[in-house]
Amino acid sequence: MVCPEGTTSAIRRGFTLIELMVVLLILSLVLAILLPAIGGARTAARKAATMSLVKDLSTSVGAFKLDKGTNPGYFSAAQMGSAQNANRGFSAMKNIMLDLAGGITTAAASPGTGVYDSVGPTTANTVTVDVTQMGASSGKTKAYFQPRAESFVAFTTAGQQTATAENAAIPEVVDSWGNPILAWVQDDRPSTSFASLDSSTAAKFYWNSNAGFLKAASFGKTGKSQVYTNADTPGSMIGDTAPNRPESLAGLLGNPAFAIPNSNPAAPSASRGSIVFHSAGPDGVFLNTLDRGGKIGAATQRVAYTPGTDVLTDFDDLVFGAGN
Repeated sequence: MVCPEGTTSAIRRGFTLIELMVVLLILSLVLAILLPAIGGARTAARKAATMSLVKDLSTSVGAFKLDKGTNPGYFSAAQMGSAQNANRGFSAMKNIMLDLAGGITTAAASPGTGVYDSVGPTTANTVTVDVTQMGASSGKTKAYFQPRAESFVAFTTAGQQTATAENAAIPEVVDSWGNPILAWVQDDRPSTSFASLDSSTAAKFYWNSNAGFLKAASFGKTGKSQVYTNADTPGSMIGDTAPNRPESLAGLLGNPAFAIPNSNPAAPSASRGSIVFHSAGPDGVFLNTLDRGGKIGAATQRVAYTPGTDVLTDFDDLVFGAGN
């Protein structure tokens, strides 16, 4: 084309279809590389935030024990492991929060204002709790743990837990994925068993102390089911209906460095801590059957305690021992 001044200009044209396809292919490849990295970075950040939270909890446990001479927990481990608590759903973390965050009151029950009565693991062991006062220090009381709003959530939607209305209304400490963090609290009474379903058989730990969430069909914010169906579907190796829950709890909570000498099958002589905080991690399922560890234990339907080897390396759960 000849311009008015007599100079020549190159003809402008758009991209060809082939060029556009090449550009789109390159962009697709770049996204395929970047997205997993971004997702991995987000998961790592959430893991770090969750571990920071449970470390704060551990510090609060230590401060309480220094002041009171005992681990926090308004009701005893035996009361928490009661057969009744399998359906009342008063979790061990709620029990700990009654001491660390407070809230017990003598005020008349008024659920609309946040005051609930009949809170506790059995019908004979209950208190009245003012949810609005949990985490608040005053001149008369000391809150050892003051959770942020996003980390302290009540789960009252159907399927999120199996619990009475009063117990469901009490907030839970949640991880960075929005799911409740379990607390496993050791019973210091003499016993020969490491774990059992309920406290009718004395043991160090009781499944019923967290039964409300391990029966959940739509757990926490992620909405994952914890109920065990079989080894080929998502579910928890310690979830409701799992056939070997006490053995799997021993695998989870037993300290791999301290085994009972020459025991067959192998059994722990010590726990990871007198209180063990337990997040389900990125997949939202405690000891998921589809994790590598779940597949390893598929044949025996249990997470077997293994001396010298930490079984948790085969799961994405986050576990932190405290209260030693």
